[in-house]
Amino acid sequence: MLTPHESREGGFTLLELIIAMLLLTVVILGSAYTSSSLSRNAAESELEAMALQAVESRLSRIQIDSRYSQLESLYEGTETSVPGVPGITRTTVIERVQTAVSGGTNHDYTRIIVRASGAFLGSPIAREVIVAAP
Repeated sequence: MLTPHESREGGFTLLELIIAMLLLTVVILGSAYTSSSLSRNAAESELEAMALQAVESRLSRIQIDSRYSQLESLYEGTETSVPGVPGITRTTVIERVQTAVSGGTNHDYTRIIVRASGAFLGSPIAREVIVAAP
């Protein structure tokens, strides 16, 4: 006949099972949180990359346009619906600079700034280029 002490050696107690279940729950919840956080960050990064692409494509289009004297009237302004990038606002600012320099030469260039902003962007994305007169 077994004593009460000998009969309990082969199994787990209820307390040990509860502790094991609690540890397993903590590990599973931690993994789920990490996975959702990683997924959210990846989605935000993809949207930021799309916004940057919208800015860069606008700058490229302006830079290759041969109508230098008309750049302001053609491109300056704010767009609230940019194709392929939902939820952003793209603003283009064009500033023409003409200065007279001693010696009879003139500087003529255009400063172009394109910004993308949106609710999913932490801060606006902006790029600037200088285009010289032809």
